[in-house]
Amino acid sequence: MFGQERLNAHNIVKYGLTKEFFERFRTLKYNGIELPPTMMRSFHMFIMPYVNRHMTNRSYVSAMRRKHRLATMRNVQSALFRKPKVTTNLGKVSSRTTILLPAKLVSFALEKLLRYKVVIIVSDANDRKALFGKRLPSNFKIYNYSQAIRRVQVPVKIRDNLKKYISRYMKLNRRHPVFGKSRFGSWFYRQSLSSIKANRVLDHLIRRYPIGIVIDHIEISNPGTTLVLLANKYNLPFINVPQLLIADRSLIPARASHYVVWGKSYKKWMTRRGIAPGKIIIGGNIRFKSGMRKVKMSRPAFLKQYRIPPNHIVVTYTSQPFDRRVNATVLRWIRQTSRLPIPVIFIIKPHPEDSFNYSRYIRENQKIRLLPGNNGLNNVLQNTDLVMTISSNTAIEAAMFKKGIIVLQPTIPYDYDHHNNDFNAHLVHAAAGMVAYNHGDLARHLKSYCVSKQSRIRTAVRSNAFLKQTLNTSVNPSVVLLKVVRKLLKRKRLYRGR
Repeated sequence: MFGQERLNAHNIVKYGLTKEFFERFRTLKYNGIELPPTMMRSFHMFIMPYVNRHMTNRSYVSAMRRKHRLATMRNVQSALFRKPKVTTNLGKVSSRTTILLPAKLVSFALEKLLRYKVVIIVSDANDRKALFGKRLPSNFKIYNYSQAIRRVQVPVKIRDNLKKYISRYMKLNRRHPVFGKSRFGSWFYRQSLSSIKANRVLDHLIRRYPIGIVIDHIEISNPGTTLVLLANKYNLPFINVPQLLIADRSLIPARASHYVVWGKSYKKWMTRRGIAPGKIIIGGNIRFKSGMRKVKMSRPAFLKQYRIPPNHIVVTYTSQPFDRRVNATVLRWIRQTSRLPIPVIFIIKPHPEDSFNYSRYIRENQKIRLLPGNNGLNNVLQNTDLVMTISSNTAIEAAMFKKGIIVLQPTIPYDYDHHNNDFNAHLVHAAAGMVAYNHGDLARHLKSYCVSKQSRIRTAVRSNAFLKQTLNTSVNPSVVLLKVVRKLLKRKRLYRGR
């Protein structure tokens, strides 16, 4: 559902090089942790020019496929899974009951973890935003990861040994098209220092506070990457709680001990990638559930605020930060459709990272509204009739509000990070709603929706069926996650009695 099973040329080259990077430099360790896996996200950005140049070379791609036996994402998970051996089993220390989680999950902590010791890790602006205005109890501690990274120093002896290691191994790999270049050596040294700093900081955190359980929403970037490896080293439970739709690039390789995922489709997708079904619990989505409670604006107030006639269908387009040509195409479809004699008002809700200048093109159009960034998404979803998007989470949120979905599928240029496989067609594969590949499709769907009760019923049925497969709405996600935490803590108490 969230990305194709078989590897295309882009992924064969990218993951083939990643496998080589992990294997050739596997002896570079710090504190028992292999460093290359902690750099994976940065490494992928470093090799981007090389991948883009060579992914169209069929003979090279075929050679990489044969060499590394990489044909599916399951193969990638197996090849890159590398994790440290358990050296000290802190998981059996019954006094280690403190829960470590990112500030992005602070609402869950305040709702369900008030009786526990909690350390809240702050690593970026979103974490700081999540904490704004929150009053924390005395048993909650804040750990500023970014500040700790700035303060930590890598001893001179370690720096010198690192330089010697990189110099020696670059000579051994001097004929490699990536690892033999001086640019790689400079990058590798800088990233190794960053990885060592993260290791020192997070290892100290785990030991300073009696961390017993780690909860995070991502493993592919720090602090999550290093935390999941340290959790494996110390045999500590690491619970991955995805909050957004994630593609393979944000998950693989998956090393968490537990996954609390949204619904059936998510579990099937992860199982096909080689993640043991026993590690995966279906528990809904905390962020979506809390968002449903924040709706404040009634339909009449919404229509009045945006000057929408009460007899009109409201269609909301939720954009994404694609190449500007993509959003320009969608806007052209909307403008063309708005000229039709049908009672439809379009609302454009730009993604926070979408820099396209919509206002320039819609000033004179009476049937298109551009929402300001401060208008809450859930207020919009509650008061719209249809939601249009390419591949956004908002399709799921729309289905939760019992709204119909139109899946837009304009031509999307190749992009190394945002469009390198069929991830952006996942809503099509999931049969989430009506699909528009061009302006004509969009116009036809909206005409039918406006005049046909059967069309509106079919759209609602599709949306509901999609929701049932994608998200378990019959459970309280916070309660499910709390049950996992309690079960793990109970296991620790059992160790105490042995």
